Amino acid sequence: MNEKSIMLLSAGLAHPSLLARHRLRRILAGVSGITVTETGAVRALARLRFPECAALVIYLHRQTIGTDSLTALDAFVRAGGGLLALHSASASFKREEGYFDMLGGRFVAHGPVHEFTVSRCEGDAGVFADSRPFTVRDELYLHEFDAGVTVHFTADWKGCAEPVAWTRTHGKGRVCYISLGHRAPVFKNTRVAEMIIQGLAWTLAGRGEERQ
Repeated sequence: MNEKSIMLLSAGLAHPSLLARHRLRRILAGVSGITVTETGAVRALARLRFPECAALVIYLHRQTIGTDSLTALDAFVRAGGGLLALHSASASFKREEGYFDMLGGRFVAHGPVHEFTVSRCEGDAGVFADSRPFTVRDELYLHEFDAGVTVHFTADWKGCAEPVAWTRTHGKGRVCYISLGHRAPVFKNTRVAEMIIQGLAWTLAGRGEERQ
C-alpha cells in the first residue's frame, strides 16, 4: 500500500514549546501508512496540492498568512485534502475570515492551566473510538464556532460545555480541530494521542460531501 504524504506545519519555542512539538512528532511518527514532512514556514502552504499531499497538520501560533498561502490552503482542502488543526491553530491568522470559515471556529479567550474532564458528546459516533471521559491538565481554549460543526468532545467552563474537538467538511475535504496541546505533558496522555491519531485518520478517510 502506498504511503500518504502529510505536511506538518509547526513552529515555536514557547507556544507551542519545543518539547510539545517533539512529542507531537513522535505521535505522528507512530502512525502507519503516512510519511510526514515538517516545515515551520507558513509560506510553504502555497505549495500544497492534493492528492500529492493527503493532509496538513497545523500546530503553531502565527498572526499573518500571505494571500497565496491562504488561497492554496483553501483550494487544497476544498479539493479533498485533510486538515488537522491543534490548539493555537485556532488563534492564528486572526484577520482572515476565510481561514476561520474553513476551520469552523476562532479562539476568543482561555482560562488558566488547570485539570479538567473531557467528555464525549452524547450520540457521537464515527470519528473517535473511545467514549470514556478522561482528565487532562491543560489550558482550555474558548471559541466562537460555526453552528454547522460536529462537536465530539467538550469540557465544562463555568457551567457551559466548551467544545474541545470538532469536525466539519469544507468542499470535498475534511477538517478536524482539537483544542488541547498547550503543555507538553498533554501529549503523553494516551487518550489525547488517540484523539490526534483518530482525528487525522478521519481527515484521510475520503472526500467529504461538498459544502457550499
